[in-house]
Amino acid sequence: MEFTKFVQKWQLYSAHRAVLSCIFWLILWHLFTSSNGATKEEERVALLQLRDSLNRPNGSALVNEWVGNDYCDWDGIRCDRNLLVHNIVLPSIRQLGLGIWYPNATLLSHFENLEYLYLSDNNIGSWIMPEALRRMSNLKELDLSSNPLNGDIIPQIRCLPSLEELYLSTIYPSHAFIPALSALCGLRNLKVLNLRDNFLDESSIPSCLFNNGSSLEILDISQNKLKYSSSFFFSGICRLQKLKTLSLNGNLIQGGIDPCLSKMTSLVSLDLSFNLFQGNFPSFIFCNLTSLVALFISDNKFDGTLSFATFANLSNLRYIDLSNKDFMVNTESPSWLPSFQLMSLKLRNCRINNDQGRVVPSFISHQTRFATSSLEILDISDNRLSGQLSSNIRNSFPELDYLNTSSNAFKGEIPSSYGNLTKLVVLDLSNNFLQGKIPINLRQNHTSLAQLILSGNNFHEETMPSFSNKSNFAYLHLQNVGFGGTITGSLINLPILKVLEISQNNLSGSIPDWFHTFPNLAIILLSRNQFHGTIPISLCQMQKLNVLDLSANNLSGSIPPEIVQLYFISTFNLSFNNLSGSIPFENNFQTFGESSYRGNKGLCGIPLHTACTSPNKKPPQQDEEEERAGIAESDFFFFSCIAVSYVVGFWAVILPLVVSKNWRRKHYAVVDCCIYICCNKFSGFLTRIKDCC
Repeated sequence: MEFTKFVQKWQLYSAHRAVLSCIFWLILWHLFTSSNGATKEEERVALLQLRDSLNRPNGSALVNEWVGNDYCDWDGIRCDRNLLVHNIVLPSIRQLGLGIWYPNATLLSHFENLEYLYLSDNNIGSWIMPEALRRMSNLKELDLSSNPLNGDIIPQIRCLPSLEELYLSTIYPSHAFIPALSALCGLRNLKVLNLRDNFLDESSIPSCLFNNGSSLEILDISQNKLKYSSSFFFSGICRLQKLKTLSLNGNLIQGGIDPCLSKMTSLVSLDLSFNLFQGNFPSFIFCNLTSLVALFISDNKFDGTLSFATFANLSNLRYIDLSNKDFMVNTESPSWLPSFQLMSLKLRNCRINNDQGRVVPSFISHQTRFATSSLEILDISDNRLSGQLSSNIRNSFPELDYLNTSSNAFKGEIPSSYGNLTKLVVLDLSNNFLQGKIPINLRQNHTSLAQLILSGNNFHEETMPSFSNKSNFAYLHLQNVGFGGTITGSLINLPILKVLEISQNNLSGSIPDWFHTFPNLAIILLSRNQFHGTIPISLCQMQKLNVLDLSANNLSGSIPPEIVQLYFISTFNLSFNNLSGSIPFENNFQTFGESSYRGNKGLCGIPLHTACTSPNKKPPQQDEEEERAGIAESDFFFFSCIAVSYVVGFWAVILPLVVSKNWRRKHYAVVDCCIYICCNKFSGFLTRIKDCC
């Protein structure tokens, strides 16, 4: 009996507990949803206020994009699963001409779940209430690059405990900014730091950034003014054991590369280019960097010889740039085979195989890690390499999109296989000894090739080759290649052409009048040919034209006055032709000196020292007689006007008095009244004089 009562009580208690539990969760859910709804409205209002601040005083960015209540779909805004702002990505939104932007940091403090904030290139100069940024405790990534910051935000950044990535490139630091960098040392979780292009010197980088406990994985302090001696600098860098990417290019770092770098086995990318490193290239340092994917050490002062076998065991290597005029690179060695598969190889001006016959590196054709080569960029220019161009290039490098073999000693014809490189965008074969004709499939059927540079070869074709409408050339450089005939009309098939260089050839005829049909053509170089005729007026319609060189031809006639309508012209040369007449001297054409017009005996006016004269100049004696006659005629006209005015004025007064009695009465009454007033005034004046006496 008692057990039954106990069971009944327990069942009743369980039922009550279930009801209470449901009530509890309902209350909790209600509190959460109501709080979440209030937070969402608060964030929406803050975003609109941020937009208005961005547009002050009269901008219109995001006005048409940020509409409605669902701000998670607005441009540049991303939300988390709770529909609260998670990302704000607004680079380059503030419109030009609005001046410096001073955003209120308290607006950002409303986004408590914000993890990613990107506001680069918005002309931010300072912040209102910058200390409010400390409330963004969940912020992981912050990008304020390309803003003229004054430094007041740097001390606030150190109070962001979750910050992992910080981008402060090109922020043009003021004096207040440089010492503030020490505040960054408090960011224990920081993995990425970008201080690129800020004119920083060696006193600007706090040593605390290089602490042993640093979490830095990516450090970019390139394009500054660091003048460290390399040993001092690398002693700090080498303590960053987690570092994967190091960019130091474009500084003034001197000395050799410190051996401690060989212990940084986690390095994936190393860029030391454009510095003042010197001495023998330390090959041994790189043998242990087996994680290395990208190595850039171009444009330094290394000397000696570098054997490519140094990189034999770097199986992850994909990008390498050793371009350097002061040392030699040897690639031919029977004792090594590459374990890597390159995507980019740049060996510009580094005396490739100078003591091994100056041959093209053979290893690039024998990378067998994958079925085909993955090479996309190949630059072996300015090395005096000899021989003929490979006829098997399509099979060897099917992925190639950039090829530069200029300034070497290659000879023979351009193989037709070059036209089969379907992904090629830039081809530079200039300044070699190539002959023959340009392959048809290279100039007519190639849809990807945008830049073709063949200047300084010996093609010597009697007529300029034709181009089809399947081509997409934007840059066409065919200077000094021996073309004859006239400019081919097939150039019209290249509607996106921006640069046309066909100077120093044997082209003749007149300059085409259809250049203005190219909407993007900005540079026209036709100098040192045999063009004749006049300058087409249609050239004056090319509003985007920036450079025009028609020098050293046989052009005649005058310079079209309408040419001053080329408002964007910066380089202009008509020298050594047979032009005549006055020189237009307005707008941008006031900036061109005598060198732009010399060698044209018929030209006159500024900036030449030859003044323009009237075409029908009269002798001085005749001019003097005409001047005297003009003076006499001028005197006669003057005195005639006086006489006529006197006669008209006299009769305008006298004639009404003779003709009209009423007019005479009124006239005499007025005269009598005036006489009476004058007499009274005079009488009063005499009386006052007597009284005074």
